[in-house]
Amino acid sequence: MNDTFNLVTSVLIPLLFGFNLLSIFFRGQRLDGLLKLGLSYGLGTGVIALWMFYIGVSGLPFNVQTTTLPIIVMSIILTFINLYQNNKASVNNEISAHKNLANSSEKLDEYKHLKLNASTLLIFFIGINILYVFWRALNIPVNSFDVLSTIAFKAKIFFYEAKLPPLNALPHPTYPLLVPLTLTWTAINLGTWNDQLIQITFPCLLLSFLMIFYRFVQYFTDRLWALFGVALLLSSNFFIVHATIAYRDFTLMYFNCTTLMLLLLWRKSGTFGYLLTASLFSGISTFVKLEGTSFLVIHYLIA
Repeated sequence: MNDTFNLVTSVLIPLLFGFNLLSIFFRGQRLDGLLKLGLSYGLGTGVIALWMFYIGVSGLPFNVQTTTLPIIVMSIILTFINLYQNNKASVNNEISAHKNLANSSEKLDEYKHLKLNASTLLIFFIGINILYVFWRALNIPVNSFDVLSTIAFKAKIFFYEAKLPPLNALPHPTYPLLVPLTLTWTAINLGTWNDQLIQITFPCLLLSFLMIFYRFVQYFTDRLWALFGVALLLSSNFFIVHATIAYRDFTLMYFNCTTLMLLLLWRKSGTFGYLLTASLFSGISTFVKLEGTSFLVIHYLIA
């Protein structure tokens, strides 16, 4: 029970922190709840990893006092700021769905029953895959080559040494450290190293990405097509496997693809908060993998 509580806490803290940051970015505007929830965890995770890197470079130890407590205090401060701002003003500036695609099928009553059955089947398929990803990540310990030799290896050193050692003493010292630091974050909050539970970040990123992807597709089509898009995405076995292991590819996909979707939402709505959030996601992607710097250039050209 103690491990479960600590594990849930390690997920809720970045979620709450990212949620409050997004509330600041979209000040005075109403962001869709599902989209905001999907963005919150990734944003919070990315900022916390950067905070841990700053702690390590500063020579401070990795522990609850230096990593977790400052984030909790900042989350509380941001919560009070958001409550004050929400009392002052709230503007509804949500993106409306594409009318031609979103409403054309809904006008035909004879298809409603078919759509309901199709939606139910798709939701069942999506739910089964999500449950499988969480089960596999939390029951099968780290076992992939790159994870054992580089990613989890670094994270374990960070945890047991309780500091950031000279990177040139570690394998592949030029590799960005977001994923190893997120594993360290989970271990610090658990209070112990657990080869299964430290992988909780990746199923949570999958769930977050599916929320963003679903709402994004729904804005341009309708609910049924959005569910179909999510189901089609989950039909890729390669996609599913990477959501259960501590490789950096899935995390980079989350930040890179979300940046592109946020840029398109910014173009569609004109809301500055989407552009600001896209810029942060794009920047964080450079801290996931070396290829993230190339994506940063692509994001800049697209913007």
